[in-house]
Amino acid sequence: MFDPMPSSIAHIKAGRLIPLAVTTPVKSAALPDVPQHPISLQGYQATSWFGIVAPREMPYVLVEKLNQVINAAFTDARIMVRLAELGASPLPGSPTQFQAFIQSEMTKYAEVIRVAKIAPR
Repeated sequence: MFDPMPSSIAHIKAGRLIPLAVTTPVKSAALPDVPQHPISLQGYQATSWFGIVAPREMPYVLVEKLNQVINAAFTDARIMVRLAELGASPLPGSPTQFQAFIQSEMTKYAEVIRVAKIAPR
């Protein structure tokens, strides 16, 4: 299965799950002995991401403040150590950057759905 590292890493470290490879462009610092995906899957990348979103009607000043607090958390060494233990790589940025990222993900997976001819049931 393909599973986000933060939800599977505890099982891997406990020996209950054996990873075959990571599907990221580079090896994971959290799992340095696990290889990257094989060359035969060149161009393939599966990653998971987590983010905080707010209702569209939320005042932008509050969105900005929330963004500042979250980005500030990424400067806390304890938080960064814990995220690294989970195999997570924080990507601080602006609300506009996150919105563009979400749009790019929607575009990418819309193409996967189109090519695979996936239809709703």
